[in-house]
Amino acid sequence: MTLFVKPGKLLLFFVLFISLVSSCTGVKYLEDGEKLLYNQSIEGIEKADKAELADQITLSPNIRFPIIGPVGAFIYETGENNFDTAAIHKSRRAYIEKIDAKIAEKQEKKASVAKLESKKARKLDRYQNKLRNGNFFMRTGSPLAVYSEDAIENSKSRIEIYLKNHGFSKATVEIETKEKKRKIDQKFIINEGPQLFLDSLILRTGDSTLTQLINSTASQSFLKQGEPYNKDNIDAERARLETLLKDNGYFYFTKGFIEFNAYFDPATRDLWLSTIVNKPADKPYHQVYKMDSIIFNTSGPEIPEDTTTFQDITYTFGFNDYSPKVLDTRLIFRKNSLYNYTNVTNTQRQLLAIDMFRYVNINFDTTLVEGQMIANLYSAPLKKFQLSQELGVNVSNSYPGPFYNLSFKNRNVFGGLEILEFTAFIGSEGVAQATSNESVLKSFQYGGNLTLSFPRFITPFRSRGLNLKTFNPKTAVSVGYAFTDRPEYKRTNINGTFSYRWQNLRGNKSYSLNISDVNLIDTLEVDADFRNLLNQLAEQGNTLFLSFNPSFVSSTSFNA
Repeated sequence: MTLFVKPGKLLLFFVLFISLVSSCTGVKYLEDGEKLLYNQSIEGIEKADKAELADQITLSPNIRFPIIGPVGAFIYETGENNFDTAAIHKSRRAYIEKIDAKIAEKQEKKASVAKLESKKARKLDRYQNKLRNGNFFMRTGSPLAVYSEDAIENSKSRIEIYLKNHGFSKATVEIETKEKKRKIDQKFIINEGPQLFLDSLILRTGDSTLTQLINSTASQSFLKQGEPYNKDNIDAERARLETLLKDNGYFYFTKGFIEFNAYFDPATRDLWLSTIVNKPADKPYHQVYKMDSIIFNTSGPEIPEDTTTFQDITYTFGFNDYSPKVLDTRLIFRKNSLYNYTNVTNTQRQLLAIDMFRYVNINFDTTLVEGQMIANLYSAPLKKFQLSQELGVNVSNSYPGPFYNLSFKNRNVFGGLEILEFTAFIGSEGVAQATSNESVLKSFQYGGNLTLSFPRFITPFRSRGLNLKTFNPKTAVSVGYAFTDRPEYKRTNINGTFSYRWQNLRGNKSYSLNISDVNLIDTLEVDADFRNLLNQLAEQGNTLFLSFNPSFVSSTSFNA
C-alpha cells in the first residue's frame, strides 16, 4: 500500500507544525511580570579569557534546539506543574507512622531494630532528596531562565572582580538589554583598559635566613617579572611559601604571616609587587625547630608492655609486637632533622598504607627546650583477623549467575607487619556457546588465592636505603588455583607471582614490577563438537587449538 499526500496539504501541515513548535520559546511558562532571558553575549574582550569570564555569569539563557526550542525548560516546567510537596509531606508522615509502629513492635519483643532503623534512614533521605531537588523531570530538565536584574548585576560584579584580579585595573563592564515580546536580549559590554605587568618583585622579611631560603627557590615562584598581574598566582605563591617554610623547620609558620603589597605607575602600566613576611607578635624572628626525639606508641589506649629503641627512635608496644626494623623504613623524618611538614604527612600516609593501624596521629611538643621538639606518634592496631564475605548475582547474556566471594586476613603474621590474605570465589555465569549461536549455556568457576605481603622491598642485598627512598614499598608473593567448567571444556590454572609495588609521593599513581609470573594451565576435557571446531580452524591456519594444550607460561612485566 502506498500513501500519497497532496503537496498543498503537506505544506499546510508543515506550517502548522512550525507554528506549534516555534511557540515553545518558554514565554508561555512565565508568570505575570516575568521576562525571559532569551539571548546573552559578551563583547569587547581582547586579552582576557572569554571562557573564564563566561564562568562568572550566574544567569544564562536556556539551551535551545533548532525549531523545538528550550527542551530542558519544557521538561522542568512539566515536572514542576506535577510536583506536589503537600502530597510528599503527607506520604512521608504516613511512612514514619508505619515504620515507627514496626520498630516499637520489635522493641517490645526485645528484637533488633537496626535493619528497620537503617531502612527508615534511607527512605527519609529519598524523601528529603525529592523535596530538595524535585521529581525526575525537574532533575532532568533545567529551570526557566527568568530575567533577574539582581542576578545580572551580580554577574557584572563578578566579571569586574575577575578582570581586576587579572591585571585589568581600569576595566569597566556595562549592561545593555533589549526587550521584545517579554524576551530579553542582554549583553555585557567590556572595556578592558590597559593590563598591568609585574615590573619589579621585592622581598621583605627582616630575617636574612628567611630571605636566603626564599631566594634559593626563586625559580619555583609563581610570580615572574614581566608577566601580567594575576591574583591566582599570588594565592599560589602564598601557599608555596607556607609549604617551603614549614618544610624547613618553621613549625608555627602559617600563610597569615605573608602579605603582598602592589604599587603601580598609571603612566607606564608597570607594577611593583612586594612580598612581606611579617614577624610573630611574641618574638623578633620565626623559630626553627629540630627533632630532639621521636617516640612511636603502637599500643593505642593500652598500657605499653615493652619499650625498645632502634635508629634513635623509641618504640612502645602493647600486646602486638611489631618489628622496629620494618617500622623504621616507614618513618621519613629523623632525630636532629629539621621539622618538615611534607615528611610528616607522608610518614602518616605510609604508616596507614600498611593496613595495620586504625589511625596514626602525630603530635609535637615544643615546650621543653627552645628550638627542639619531641615527636609523638600514636596509633592503634586493627584486628589481627579480618573476615569479609560477599554474596550476589551477576546477569550475563540474560542468565542470572550467583557468586560468593570470601576474604580472610591475618595481620602481623611473623611480627614484621606482614599480611597473609586468603581469597576464594565460586560462581556461575551465562556464556554464549562457541559452536552455536542459538543458546546461552552456564559456566561454573571456583578458585582461591593465598598472598603474603611485606611492607618493604625484600631483596638479596641490603635494601634499607631503597625502602627509605621509596614511597609505600611492598613485596608480594602469591599462589593461586582456578577451575573453569564451560560446556566446551574444563580447565585448571595454577598461578604463582613474585612482585614489587610502590607509589609516587602524591599517592595518585601506582607501580608494579612482576619479577616472576608463572602459570601452569591444563585443559582436562574438551567437548567433541568444540574439538572439531578447533581442528577446522587449525586447517585454516588458526592456532587457537594450541591454547588448549597443557602449557607453562612465565613472564616478567612492569605496570604503571
